Amino acid sequence: MICFLAKDQHGCRILQSKFEAPTKEDVELVLYEVAGSVADLMKDQYGNYIMQKLVCVCNDVQKGLIVRELTERSVDVILVCMSPYGTRAVQKLLENLNSRVQIMMVIRGLHRGAAQLANDPNGHHVLQYCLIHYDCDFNQPILDQIANNCFKVATDRSGCCVLQACVEHSRGEVRNRLLAEIMANAIPIAEDPFGYAFLNPCLQVSNYRWQFRPSGCSSLKKAK
Repeated sequence: MICFLAKDQHGCRILQSKFEAPTKEDVELVLYEVAGSVADLMKDQYGNYIMQKLVCVCNDVQKGLIVRELTERSVDVILVCMSPYGTRAVQKLLENLNSRVQIMMVIRGLHRGAAQLANDPNGHHVLQYCLIHYDCDFNQPILDQIANNCFKVATDRSGCCVLQACVEHSRGEVRNRLLAEIMANAIPIAEDPFGYAFLNPCLQVSNYRWQFRPSGCSSLKKAK
């Protein structure tokens, strides 16, 4: 019944009003009813509002249940993030997670589709949230997948922004690997309009520079 109401415009408003000052019993009842439909509700144009409200009033144990339901299958969390409604719901969930274990569960669910999410107009927002708000150690599974798909990500409108965030918010060995992959693909990346705009800032933080030749061709050369 609650899932049906959550997907209805008027029912959604009624449920949202219940979250203004919810009792413990209210939260437990709603969570019990929606537990098996977390991904479905997050993608719904009205249901996502209920999920956003719910994660704000759940305790850590209850949020753990939501995380487990969402990440049980990686494809679910990836598809949710690619939804214009789901991307907001997942970001709201991440904003309200306090447990390192729960955060890592979400990141592990995301990393299998990191390149796909980076290039998605909705999904890239979730990746950038993780990159900005969590330590490099948390994000390593995502960073590794982005490095593995460097050219694909660098030459996409959304992806180039994610790759820039990866460079800015990583450090040490992971960052060095990212830069190495970028430099290895620098010439074809530079031939793409999105890649070219992304590449110049990366060159500034690496040990490479452009070497222009009279023929009009260019190459990368290690800076001295």
